[in-house]
Amino acid sequence: MPEAIPIDAKQRATEAQFSRDTLQNLVTGMGGSNDPASATRHIFRLQITPLEAEAMYVNDWLGAAVINAIPDDMIREWREIKGLEAKPLEEYEAAEREFDVQQKFLLGLKWARLYGGAGIVLGLDGTGEMHEPLDVERVQRGQLKWLTVLDRYHLVPTRVNSFNPLRAGWDEPEFYRAFSGPDEIHRSRILFFHGVSLPYRLAVRNWFWGGSILDRVMDAVEDAGTAVHGIAQLITEAKVDVFKIPGLFHKLGTPEGTTEIMERIRLLNMGKSINNAVIMDATEEWDQKTGSLSQGLAGLLSQFLEVVAGAAGIPVTRLLGKSPSGLNATGEENTRNYYDHVKHMQESKLGPVLQTMDKVLLRHTLGSEPEEFETTFNSLWQQSETERSQTQLQDQQRDSAYLADGVIAEHHIASRLMREQIYPTYEDADVKELESIAELGPSEPLIPGQGLTPGAPFDPGAADPSGGAPLEP
Repeated sequence: MPEAIPIDAKQRATEAQFSRDTLQNLVTGMGGSNDPASATRHIFRLQITPLEAEAMYVNDWLGAAVINAIPDDMIREWREIKGLEAKPLEEYEAAEREFDVQQKFLLGLKWARLYGGAGIVLGLDGTGEMHEPLDVERVQRGQLKWLTVLDRYHLVPTRVNSFNPLRAGWDEPEFYRAFSGPDEIHRSRILFFHGVSLPYRLAVRNWFWGGSILDRVMDAVEDAGTAVHGIAQLITEAKVDVFKIPGLFHKLGTPEGTTEIMERIRLLNMGKSINNAVIMDATEEWDQKTGSLSQGLAGLLSQFLEVVAGAAGIPVTRLLGKSPSGLNATGEENTRNYYDHVKHMQESKLGPVLQTMDKVLLRHTLGSEPEEFETTFNSLWQQSETERSQTQLQDQQRDSAYLADGVIAEHHIASRLMREQIYPTYEDADVKELESIAELGPSEPLIPGQGLTPGAPFDPGAADPSGGAPLEP
């Protein structure tokens, strides 16, 4: 009969054994216990505090640029609205300006990157209490009263289902309090902006808000600031005059001697120049130490700044506002890639929030939500005058070919010209007039006295059906 194994021995035998998938060289010691890099570990650093984030945003130009660049570009060209007639469109855009929608969305995006989250609270009359769910279909004309932007530290969740993922609304707080006040706000009355996405365990600790982008770039920003400060300190030591004066310390022992030494140095500095010689006593010596601020320091500083740009996901040309270096370098490809990234951010982060805002604002302004209403973000890429003229010429040639082939009608071209503001005086009425003419179909001119069937070919040399001479062309 086999001997029984103690329980604790069984546990030790079944304990999980961890292995690492890594390179190891037994000859050189790489990856072994003698390799210092094998002891490197990633650990969590403390998250940036609100006060530290604000100080970095206000006092550090590089930190502010990291926060502002992408939100500014997401909002800069705003969007194009389609599906509204001229008057409703004018009313809708006026409501956008009245509630300062563009600026409030910009602040929401910035505070999300700075603090990890923000929200716009919708102030609506006649849609129930603030703690009740909002039914957008109940919003009527004139019911939107205000929009308030709050960062995550002033928008505190109160009830969270973080334990049952099989229930609706898991990991989404249902109610919030503004400034920790007594009144609860239902989440449907808030437009949310989240910062850096966090794993679930960190999201729970963060009250289901995102993280600050500064947590990722802080080390890089601090290193770049240290490099700038260090180079600035070296500049003060770029030139140092050295005076060797006999009996210096003896003379400095008395006020009269100190005054004499300072006056001597003052006169020497005053007299020396590119045109004047340095006049000295035979027992004195003068030397000048010049520090070598090599060009390598400028390249080193550029490397630190590029690390910040890479950590923030922003091209150096955009983050620092500098032209690309190198022969024939334009930076156009980097800029286009960055604009593609911003467009993705617009569609994934800004678009869903704007949809809710549009539903509310359309019903507040027009009383209903037109089915034809749609919006598209305007392109960030701005063409030069030459590029714009070339594009318009190509569009004109394309439209002429399609018009000649009967693929499109004149009102289609007119509508595009009006939409793109090629001819700002074009109005909806002009387009509709062209459209109504197109609906009547092509009309053939009738020649008086000919009695030809409309649409039949006309030969000017043919005899007049009434018996007269051939018609003159």
